[in-house]
Amino acid sequence: MVDCILIIGVCLLSFTCNNPTGPGASAQPGSRNYSWTTDTLSPSVMFGPTGYNLTALSGSSPMDIWTGGTHITPHYNLFHYDGTKWTGWSIPGEIWTILSFAPNNVWEGGNDGNIWHFDGKIWSQNFAYSPINAAIVTIVNIYGLNPNDVYAVGAVLYEPGEIQRGFILHYDGNGWTELFKANFQSQFIRIRVEETGSAYVYGVRDNWTSGGDTLLAETRLLYQFRNGVLTQIYADTAKQGSGFVMVDEIQGRAYFVLNHDICRYESNNYMNPGAPPLQGNFVKLFSVSDPQFDGQIYGRSENDLFLTDYDGIAHWNGTDVKRLITFSNNFTFIPTPAIFDKKIFFCVFDGLNNVNMVVRGTLTN
Repeated sequence: MVDCILIIGVCLLSFTCNNPTGPGASAQPGSRNYSWTTDTLSPSVMFGPTGYNLTALSGSSPMDIWTGGTHITPHYNLFHYDGTKWTGWSIPGEIWTILSFAPNNVWEGGNDGNIWHFDGKIWSQNFAYSPINAAIVTIVNIYGLNPNDVYAVGAVLYEPGEIQRGFILHYDGNGWTELFKANFQSQFIRIRVEETGSAYVYGVRDNWTSGGDTLLAETRLLYQFRNGVLTQIYADTAKQGSGFVMVDEIQGRAYFVLNHDICRYESNNYMNPGAPPLQGNFVKLFSVSDPQFDGQIYGRSENDLFLTDYDGIAHWNGTDVKRLITFSNNFTFIPTPAIFDKKIFFCVFDGLNNVNMVVRGTLTN
């Protein structure tokens, strides 16, 4: 492992703002005064020669960070940071998602339909989702606001016919159960939960040629899951590789990326947990015009948001967007970070140089 200081580039990106008034809008502008350090995890040393990239990161504190990913070679696929050093772990399967509540309460899911749990000492398989006749089951995302209310989403592949079905699982403190499985072509990619009890799911529906060998376009969808009912609230069909749709949770509220617009979903009965599925509208907070923006937002508040780009990381402070970090190329993949009061951790895969990194930021004021 090699530690180095990143070269920081700052540039102003254009935006529009619709005077946000929701939760977090009155918060102080987030500071941009960070010192940045990179831990480079070398594929040739820690991962084997090929086929590995980091896909997930989560932590309960700056002294308790987990990151992991996919691999082909039989080397470590999971790593833990204790505030000083990284230690490699190995568990079966490919890792697609990690959620950490405490040093003795960490969840992991991946490509085999299994959900694993860490109790502070060992990783053990906690649940296996195995629908009848499924060819492949993938746990794509695990998320929750408290340890007894955790959700997982993913996709089931049935063959022949390339039939895909999205699903939602739930953990109530005692065990995992299936809450919903789609009866339509779908993959559920991410779920985020609000304090009101609503959950929002990002999913895709692929549109293939009749022979099934060419992806023509994909429909990106947003759903609200409330009181057991899944309701579609947004759909956008685009050519492969164009446009963005995504959701994340900040201060117990869902925020959405609709192409280059950052939005909230507003409704008159938003604060009524017992209400039926909400009928609302997306309200734009601001727009990002940087062509390198890759459609991901994370943050501490509405005025302290991090935006990931194909070649770096930018920041919205309630007034404007500025680049914080610029990488050496635009082939970087940056999954969900771990954000704390004074520190932030990003795992970064440099696809051009086949290098996996964890970028650590510390506020200096």
